[in-house]
Amino acid sequence: MSNDVASQKGAYSRILRSSSIVASSQAVNYLVSLARSKVAAILLGTAGVGVVGVYTNLITLITSVAGMGISSSGVREIARERSAGDSVGLARIIQTIGRSCWLTGLVGWLCTAALSWPISVWFFGDPLEAWSITLLGAAVLLTALSGGRVAVIQGMRRMGDLAWITIGSSVIGTLAVILIYWRAGAPGIVPAMIVAAAIKMLVSEWFARRVKTVVVKQSWRESVRAGKDLFVVGGAIMWGSTVVALAEIGIRAIVVREISLEDAGVYQAAWSISGMFAGFILSAMGADFLPGLASKIDDAAEANRMVNQQTEIGVLLSLPGLLCSLLFAPFLILFFYTSEFSEGARLLPWFVVGIFVRVISWPMGFLLIAKGASRWYIFTQSQFAAVHLALAYYLVDRYDLIGVGVAFPVVMVVAMILNLLICFKLTRFRWSIRVLRLIGVSVLFVCAALIAKSLLAGWGFVAAALAIVIASAVYCVRVLGQRLGLDHRLVRLALRVPGLKYVCGL
Repeated sequence: MSNDVASQKGAYSRILRSSSIVASSQAVNYLVSLARSKVAAILLGTAGVGVVGVYTNLITLITSVAGMGISSSGVREIARERSAGDSVGLARIIQTIGRSCWLTGLVGWLCTAALSWPISVWFFGDPLEAWSITLLGAAVLLTALSGGRVAVIQGMRRMGDLAWITIGSSVIGTLAVILIYWRAGAPGIVPAMIVAAAIKMLVSEWFARRVKTVVVKQSWRESVRAGKDLFVVGGAIMWGSTVVALAEIGIRAIVVREISLEDAGVYQAAWSISGMFAGFILSAMGADFLPGLASKIDDAAEANRMVNQQTEIGVLLSLPGLLCSLLFAPFLILFFYTSEFSEGARLLPWFVVGIFVRVISWPMGFLLIAKGASRWYIFTQSQFAAVHLALAYYLVDRYDLIGVGVAFPVVMVVAMILNLLICFKLTRFRWSIRVLRLIGVSVLFVCAALIAKSLLAGWGFVAAALAIVIASAVYCVRVLGQRLGLDHRLVRLALRVPGLKYVCGL
């Protein structure tokens, strides 16, 4: 029994360590990105930010379609080869991923050029942006290449290198983007996005070259055969990413056409801030959790335990930050953007609630990928995208911009329930008593925050908001300490803080 307890504490410790490394880098990335958004808001205005949002989602969509999910399925295959100890197989799959990314990236650029005219007409009402969209194809190629290199590093579970790629490309890329915006204004949007993609590709290439493998000779025909599993699983991931990206683009198009381009910028601002605290937690889950889960997926009991443990860590790390975003939405909008974006404060609480549900549901999605359940993954992502787009279209006519915000948490709850049912069918997965208790307490905190935001104002609201955030932080620290054990380095460090031992019950 004691060995089992020690094993669980070790598992929590490993999850926290890998999550902390990647989450810290993602936190830097989000802060830098929001600083870039602040500068873009000042230099480009709401319309310019709206254009940046449209182009960003366009690149994401085309990269997802042309990339065939290679970067994600590559992580799974590398993790499996690494776990099996097959150095030759590992070298072959790494080479296959590199070649596949070149091929899919070039196809993506060609598709961008071919569709530039209809895309320009659909989004902007005229073909004048077709040339700019064609140039964006370069960013599609560069994004595909960097994705392949990141997949190698992630599959090898080199979390430190992955963190430095995120930080380096974010900081250097943001400095370059700000300089271009400052000198060129709105005409510099496309060049800035291409330069940012190039910087990330170069940084990831530098770190990928540090991964040492045996030398293998492999023809392109052999690479195609070796990449069969990549494309089978990757095709499902591609479809999922594509339909979600289509839904996001469709929602922005609805906002632009039904309301205005300025409101699309407001939507983009609120969406960016909603992911500030949770986005890096979700990224951290995918960074180390997917390769670890893929190596244990044949043991259903162990895989289910890993999903439960990852869910706990995700909620504990993100809850206080999510509550801050929900309670102090107007201050965050004003701080990271300008007063022109103040309407985003009404959207932000709805987005935060949706992100909270996504944090809970996210690990179950990785269970589908690690299991290779391609059809189920396609089904879940398709229903999410279709319901999200349909509900946003239905609500925007009745409740204007706020209707788009309401649609997100509703759809996330539906997706979570569906994931639970499918994962139970595949591995008999169910949430543990610990997870259910944690979710219940977290929901109470979120409800308390929503009630305080609805009923209180002035200093009374500020006092209540601070009390809720502090109480949630104390609760999360206490539960995290129980999971890690008193001998963990972070717990010992926390015990040195005066009063924390008694407040948190450690």
